[in-house]
Amino acid sequence: MPRPQSIDILHLTMLDSENTRILESDVCEAFESLSESCRRRSSTPDYDDRKPKISTKQINVLKSLLIKMRTTLLPSLRQRMADLLVFLDASHFPKDPQANLRATLEITSQLADILVQIRAAVRALTLARLRAFEYRDDFHGIAKIHRTEPFLEKVDDLINFSLCAVFERHVEFVQGWNCPSEEKRAARFDERSVSEETTITFELIDELIRLLTKSDFGNMQDTWQLTVTRQYDIGLANLIEHIIIQSDQARNPAKTDLSDIHTPTIKIGPVQTARSRELTLLRSALPFVKLGRLFFSKLLVTPISRPPFTIKDIISSVELGNLKNKTYLFSDQMSNFTERLNY
Repeated sequence: MPRPQSIDILHLTMLDSENTRILESDVCEAFESLSESCRRRSSTPDYDDRKPKISTKQINVLKSLLIKMRTTLLPSLRQRMADLLVFLDASHFPKDPQANLRATLEITSQLADILVQIRAAVRALTLARLRAFEYRDDFHGIAKIHRTEPFLEKVDDLINFSLCAVFERHVEFVQGWNCPSEEKRAARFDERSVSEETTITFELIDELIRLLTKSDFGNMQDTWQLTVTRQYDIGLANLIEHIIIQSDQARNPAKTDLSDIHTPTIKIGPVQTARSRELTLLRSALPFVKLGRLFFSKLLVTPISRPPFTIKDIISSVELGNLKNKTYLFSDQMSNFTERLNY
């Protein structure tokens, strides 16, 4: 006797649900494995008191690894992370959870391979002990310690913090995608969303690619741009505002408080004189601060201008560091000068 159709449908539904749960478990394990691998710090190389040596061939290998990071590994990492946003999108995922889970499982496998290659490149660069050659790495190109050191620090931030957080958010989504909305909001109200965490990851990856794409001079210009926007623009705006406030107070001195109406009038001539001197000082200093900002602006590429000079790539990390330190010292002194004027 044939089984009722309703029983077959129920059986298929139960089987389908079981398959979905198995896939969910596999995907969660894959993400947890990725997260664990991101938290796992690379072992520190054993101390070696021998004088390090490096050949032209070794430098070329390191440069090739960095080029591979820039052109292949980091862009692939970014693309796979973007793919996850598509397959694990809250509005798209429930339409076909099994297909999305299978696609996600494939992506996690690809991500694991990419991260293995990135870690191998990082270890090779670390073991090379490039700091020992900072005085004579003129011809090392993108493998100069001046460039690799900040690059490796940001790679560490990317893997150990940003990616780890994204993978953990994905685990939470897969585990609770079919929970009531109220439960999900209650569990996640104080945390960044998957999209927000992934956006931070994208920004880090893009910054890493830029570090390897730009010339030595281009990377220095990025530092100078931050100096202009974070120090000069803010300091100059505060100084101008301070001058305006002081000028207004000089023109419109505060009226006597009504509660002190019977208090004998105090002459304010000396106070006004002191304020006038302060205003004269502030107005005299303003062109000097603007000149400092103009100096750094002249070093930057703008839509209407180019800097009057450049730096050849055949320059050592020590020389680059000295230039960076001197310009930083100048900007720091100017920043302190502007802050003092605002008090």
